[in-house]
Amino acid sequence: MSDATRAQTLSFCVPESEHNRRLDLYLRDAAQLSRSQVQALVRGGSLVLRRGGKQQVLRQAASRLAAGDQLTLVVQRTAAAPLMPSPMALAILFEDEHVLVLDKPAGLVVHPAPGHSEGTLVHGLLAHCGQNLSRLGGAERPGIVHRLDKDTSGAMVVAKHDDAHRKLAAQFAAHKHEQGFARLYDALVWGAPHPPQGRLDQPLGRHPRARQKQAVRATEGRAACTLYRTR
Repeated sequence: MSDATRAQTLSFCVPESEHNRRLDLYLRDAAQLSRSQVQALVRGGSLVLRRGGKQQVLRQAASRLAAGDQLTLVVQRTAAAPLMPSPMALAILFEDEHVLVLDKPAGLVVHPAPGHSEGTLVHGLLAHCGQNLSRLGGAERPGIVHRLDKDTSGAMVVAKHDDAHRKLAAQFAAHKHEQGFARLYDALVWGAPHPPQGRLDQPLGRHPRARQKQAVRATEGRAACTLYRTR
């Protein structure tokens, strides 16, 4: 391995919302991998699935996943500068040894991404929590269970260890108030929605060309349902 690359072990627990999704499509979104990268991992025997206490090496990029599956893979990443803690004012709503809940302001990027290598929420969390953050989301997303867009404000839940991360992810995947979390947003829109209230139920996935954007993907997207009401 050259000095410019490094091996990185990633672990994922497949949520209910991703049940029966293809392996390559799931990892494209969850691990930011291309389908050709997933196929290379399959050929190299680097994808390990744990299901129901049994472990196996996946040999098909089109394998279907089940909710609760645990995936472990080793990928070669271009070496990046380590994340450095950067103290910032965090509006903490609740904190204990397991989780931290904060009010994310609009304008704050959650985790490092192209064009945002510093000054993100993750940098602030590292300054506040040190190494007491889950690692299930990958090295660049310590503690991050879910995200909010840069310009969206609201409450975010951060996991301080891997077990808390798994349980929080399962509750977010439930999408039912009695089983998990209910998420309510206020939004400003241009024009008057018609009808004034309704249901938007379209699968969402990464835009085929603008990879930093989301788009409706009829065959490759993840289930996404929004109930809206005009105030």
